[in-house]
Amino acid sequence: MVLTALGDVKNPRKAREWAEGHRRLAEMTPYGRQVELPGDLHLLQLDRPDAIADAVAEVHARRPGDGLGDGFAGEAAGEGS
Repeated sequence: MVLTALGDVKNPRKAREWAEGHRRLAEMTPYGRQVELPGDLHLLQLDRPDAIADAVAEVHARRPGDGLGDGFAGEAAGEGS
């Protein structure tokens, strides 16, 4: 998941280049996806924690089945604390 904040990129050509680079980055994985946030600034974790949380939830929901259930790998293997 690549979140592209474009609110602080004022030059339209630079914004397109930035978004294109992020699109290519997302395409490097089989499940990659880009989400453009045109009005948001670079510090998404401060300005848009909801977008971060939504992205994490989506990645978690779309992950391929790992046979480990909902726990962490160590917990599922009996290695958790």
